[in-house]
Parts: sequence; structure tokens; C-alpha cells
Amino acid sequence: MARLHHGSWDVNDNANQPLTNFIETLRNLQPGEEAPLYFNIHTNEFRGGEIRGQIGTELFYDRLFSFGARSFTIWNTAGEVVFDSGDEFEQIIAQQFPDDFNANNTENDSFDNRSDNKGPEPEAVTIGEINGRTYAFVGLERIGGIMVYDITDPASAEFVNYVNNRDFSVEDVEANLDDAGDLGPEGVVFVPAADSPNGQPLLIVSNEISGTVSLYGIEDAAEETFTLQVLHASDLEGGVEAIESAPNFAAIVDTLE
Repeated sequence: MARLHHGSWDVNDNANQPLTNFIETLRNLQPGEEAPLYFNIHTNEFRGGEIRGQIGTELFYDRLFSFGARSFTIWNTAGEVVFDSGDEFEQIIAQQFPDDFNANNTENDSFDNRSDNKGPEPEAVTIGEINGRTYAFVGLERIGGIMVYDITDPASAEFVNYVNNRDFSVEDVEANLDDAGDLGPEGVVFVPAADSPNGQPLLIVSNEISGTVSLYGIEDAAEETFTLQVLHASDLEGGVEAIESAPNFAAIVDTLE
């Protein structure tokens, strides 16, 4: 802003506008682009507000930073950070829900609504051990869903899965909470297999906005193994005789499909 005289701004002046009036204009600007905003400053010397300050074109920042709860962090007992997920949550959300990135938890048509606030806003976290490995389950309050990370080696924590049963097609969320899915995870509780009624590890999630409680069964993908085979239809290179084995081959294809 241009250099101005010392002055005062009367809150009752009709010419005053709250800075919130300029938010949409600023949101639509690109770094380095001139902002057509003007402020009338009433000074002791120029009480009529003749002095006008304009936001200039000088580039003060070439990168944008948005602060807030957008990650989860692992600390050791000495108070040192050994891992932080950084922007991984938002990268994952952008890939899986590109049309609903950083949506709010009270309305579905709210793409990018939370980007300039706290992003997905991790709200709840718990850990659990499954077959000798430790996992972190992180609830995202705004867009919803649970991020799952393998933190067996805390310094090299790895993303495992993101589960979100929210239905973004529901138009009026508040009027149709029964159809909108889970909104606003607030608390998560891990139930180990030894304490589970069905012998399977469970995750219990309470959701603030939808007023729902969800129960997730957890399967250890490491236990599931399979053999991948490449089959040729009729060139005999795969060792499958096309005519004699056609019915069997068709059955295999149907099963895979």
C-alpha cells in the first residue's frame, strides 16, 4: 500500500467498508496481479479523505502459504518431530474427490470452501495394532472421512487408505442428514480383535454434524495374497488350447470380471 500520513478512521463514517467486502476480489487474483482496491484514509491534514492508498503491483510474495490444521504430526518423547504428513491429506483428497476438494461439512456444493481456513481440519486421531503393525486413524472434520497411516516406523509413516462414505450428491445436507452419510468425524475409537464381538479389528467413529456413529471392520491387506496370471485367448503362447479349453477360459474371464 502507498505510504500515507498518520490519520484516523471513524468507525461511523459511511464511506468505510469492512475488509470482508474485498475477500472475493483478492481470492480471484493471481500472484503478482494488481489488485484494484482503494482505501480512503481520513487524516488530520486531509479530513475529507482526499488521500487514497492503492495496493500496488510490487510482488511481496511469490508463494502462497495457508496455515491451519492440515496434517498430523508424530513427536518423540523428547518433544522432537519425527514425522509430519505435510500436504498429503489435501493431495489425496484432490485425487479422490476433485469436485469436492476441501468442502465444508454442512453443505455439499462447497468446493474449495475451506482452503483458506483450515483445509480438511484433522479433528480426531487414534492408533491401533493389527498383526504386529501399528496404524494411525485420523478423522477429517470438514470434508469427512478417515485417513489411515502405517506408523510402525514412526519416522517413515506411510499412507494406507482413505475412507469417506459421505454422499456428495445430496443437495440439501441439513434437510437430508439421513441420506448425506457421515459428516464431521469428531471422535474415533479403535477396538482390537481380541475385544471385538466378531473377532475382527473395528473402528468406531462418531460424527458431529450428521449425528451418526459408524462402525468399520478392518481387514489386514497384508494377509491377502494372490497369484497374477496372464492368459492368452487363442495364440497358444499361454499354454491354453483355444478350442478344447474355451469354456474353461471363458469361465475364468467371467470370474475375474
